[in-house]
Amino acid sequence: MLINIIINIAAVLIVFGIDLYRQNYKQLKFSSILIALTITSIINLIIVGKYDFISVYTNIQFILWTILQLYLNKKVHTFVISQQKFIAFIITSMLSTSLILTYSTSNDSYYMSVPYLAPSIFMIGAIVVFYSSFQPNEQAKIGFMQRIKHPVLVGQILMILSTTLMTLLTPYWYMFIIIHAIFISFVIWQNIFLHKRG
Repeated sequence: MLINIIINIAAVLIVFGIDLYRQNYKQLKFSSILIALTITSIINLIIVGKYDFISVYTNIQFILWTILQLYLNKKVHTFVISQQKFIAFIITSMLSTSLILTYSTSNDSYYMSVPYLAPSIFMIGAIVVFYSSFQPNEQAKIGFMQRIKHPVLVGQILMILSTTLMTLLTPYWYMFIIIHAIFISFVIWQNIFLHKRG
């Protein structure tokens, strides 16, 4: 278990180190957090060796989330963390290592319909985030979506909550709720997604 944790932390450190080096240590791309989580998610799936709905879908979700974030970087704006980069590293390491526990206990989910609801929440969040990449005249054609003041932030929080929902009825659900709540709090605290198109 200790070796697995060290591998996860090392993978996060490498991804963050590369990005920080490329950014002259001034900022960290949010997409680097997702890249680190995707890489460690795949590593943890191989290490734990349990291939069920929760573990496989979680990998797919991180891959899709990362692709969407990279698309936003190109299309809208590169969302970065300019302060508290070390805290971002700690939280990402916590999220990464928690995946070991998620995959190890995924078969023990008490009621599987809750994890099956997670993809729907993720899809809604992804749609809201993707909507933010539209030009103003394109957004105007989808009137009800214009009520969302900060679509990227709302969409990202929904995608984090879908990850929480995936683990909600596993034996250590309370740990995942705490870690994911810390992640959401960090995202809001750092104002990562409150950029206005300009």
